[in-house]
Amino acid sequence: MNLKFQNLQPDARAALFSITFFWAFYFAITTLRSFVSDYPDPMLMIPRRAGVVLVGAAITWIIFLVLRPFEKQTLSVRMAAHFLAAIPAAAAYGAVNHFFFYILSPLPMLGEPGEGKMKGINAAHMILESAISWYWFFSAWAAFYLALRYAAEVRTAERRAAAWRTEAQSAQLRALRYQVNPHFLFNTLNSISTMILKKRNVEAEQMVLNLSTFLRTSLSGDPETLVPLSEEVEQQRLYLDVERVRFRDRLNVEINVAPDAGRSFVPPMILQPIIENAVKYAVSPAKTRVTIRLKALRVGDRLHIRIADDGPGVPPPFESGLGTGLANVRDRIRTHFGNDATFSAGPGENGGFVVDMSWIPGRRYVP
Repeated sequence: MNLKFQNLQPDARAALFSITFFWAFYFAITTLRSFVSDYPDPMLMIPRRAGVVLVGAAITWIIFLVLRPFEKQTLSVRMAAHFLAAIPAAAAYGAVNHFFFYILSPLPMLGEPGEGKMKGINAAHMILESAISWYWFFSAWAAFYLALRYAAEVRTAERRAAAWRTEAQSAQLRALRYQVNPHFLFNTLNSISTMILKKRNVEAEQMVLNLSTFLRTSLSGDPETLVPLSEEVEQQRLYLDVERVRFRDRLNVEINVAPDAGRSFVPPMILQPIIENAVKYAVSPAKTRVTIRLKALRVGDRLHIRIADDGPGVPPPFESGLGTGLANVRDRIRTHFGNDATFSAGPGENGGFVVDMSWIPGRRYVP
């Protein structure tokens, strides 16, 4: 029975639940009242009351079926339709109630129209008076049913909105993840070509191996799955090994990652645009040796990462704001960890360029 109920459409489930609740409540309350009142034999009322309750539930179900095509209309239209439909439903139920209690087999304690306290009251008047009372009952059911449906629709809309937000976040992460500046690939391929022309085949082969390993690991990961910082740092070592073949002694790297920081989770390839910018704007134009320093540590719950170089300072793309690569990093960490994440970039106190960022690794942002 429960399985069959679950297989019903949402509107049918809401209608069946509300109809059952309303009529069962009415049956229970009126039966209880008959026992606490002065009715001579309240047990005689139960079979008839059960009969009219079943008929009333059937009428209410018919209202639902007749008005079911209005489900796609606005709430105000559905309310108006249900309140109008309650008029004939109340009249029909009033007639059924009159038939069961006064026509089919009148109970002694009620009397018959034209006798005793019922004298002078005709059947039409009794049905009309009863219908007015029952109109509010059917209207109350309609309000309850529409409230259930509206609540269900709101929950459905919220689930869809949550699914759309999740999908949008996923798409944003993937878009940001793959906005890798192509100049690295172009420069590397040009360097390989130059090495081959100069017969530096061993270096060219090593550079090809490093490049293929770097691209395979960087593009195969899921951009939504966080990785340990230690793994991300190893990925950047691969990249720097490729660049070191190009720049040789002009590129020096110092990496200092505390053990607890290395176990902290970060978005994959989050360091790549920063390291790449340092190579492009600090190492490439320099005539002397440039050091790129990467430092990471935990302070309380927060992970702090700093990447600095001692190159010529602020590169042209950043004079009026963040460049594409750094904006990419800032947006990615905020997409993952919310506005609680911090990001800053600019000239260092002793020259060069510095990028600082921090967030709470265990706190994943849910929009």
